[in-house]
Amino acid sequence: MTGKARTTSAPGLTQRVAGRLKRLVSGVAANTSPPKLATGFSADEQRLLELLLKFRNLSGGQNKQKRDEIEQIIERDFYKGAPWFDPQARAESQEPLLFCISYPRSGTTRFLHELRNKTNGHIFLAKRPERLGLNFDKRWQPRSYPHARLIKDHRPLGDYLHDDGYLIVRDGRDCMVSLAWMTRSEGLHQFYRQDELKDFIAWTVNKYGFGCWADHTRRLMALKAGGHKTIVRYEDQSSDKSVHEQMAAKKDEARKAWGLVTEDLTGSMFEAWQNSRGKSNWHQSFDREAAKAFHATGATEMLMELGYETDPNWWKNV
Repeated sequence: MTGKARTTSAPGLTQRVAGRLKRLVSGVAANTSPPKLATGFSADEQRLLELLLKFRNLSGGQNKQKRDEIEQIIERDFYKGAPWFDPQARAESQEPLLFCISYPRSGTTRFLHELRNKTNGHIFLAKRPERLGLNFDKRWQPRSYPHARLIKDHRPLGDYLHDDGYLIVRDGRDCMVSLAWMTRSEGLHQFYRQDELKDFIAWTVNKYGFGCWADHTRRLMALKAGGHKTIVRYEDQSSDKSVHEQMAAKKDEARKAWGLVTEDLTGSMFEAWQNSRGKSNWHQSFDREAAKAFHATGATEMLMELGYETDPNWWKNV
């Protein structure tokens, strides 16, 4: 019996071992840039710091070529290949790391610039899979950076649970109209009329990269459980400059993205929004069907949690 058992089990054992070896070999072959060793870490960190600061000191169009060269060096030397360090451990820093996370069109850019003025910090964008280089990545940044780093991200990732920072929120109904303008200007859809706002809201559920406001905000609020997070309401922010003043020096594309246009928007979902920039205007922009569609995404629960609504049946009264 024993000999028979050994004979029948041996082929299975051989297959399992062979399978493991095959996977290991395939993994090594697929990684054309093997992970660096931690022995040279300090020197690499110092070099990255020098490159980042050099990039920051180059400003103006005449330095674009030099900035591009530095970014290419950073992407090639520091982001190529698999990282060998713990993402959470690399979130340590001698100066504050403050993550500013929000749903798009919640006033994050304005808040970041005000925070930069108060802290003398530097603004970074969070890493995106399609773009590395100078975008901030928790896995690989110098601990000795001499300024506070203010990192903007629209993704409420679980990786941020134990970090410090700000959760920036806005009444999702106001977000919808502003977001509809921005995404339309980017060519992502063609919704325009006021009676098409309901269709745009449905579009955010199924086709928008950051998802619908309700689901996103629910994940955002879950990040309060760890680290030191401060909730910042769009409506409580203040700025010395109006939107028009802030955008005065921007190029036409940026101004159009912000809705600063001269075209007649009568009859569109953007009419009230254009006439009262920076203020709550969803009451004038939403019709009954848009309110119903927004409620159907699960938004009412989050509106009430954030204090933007007290009536669970608000959508029936539009």
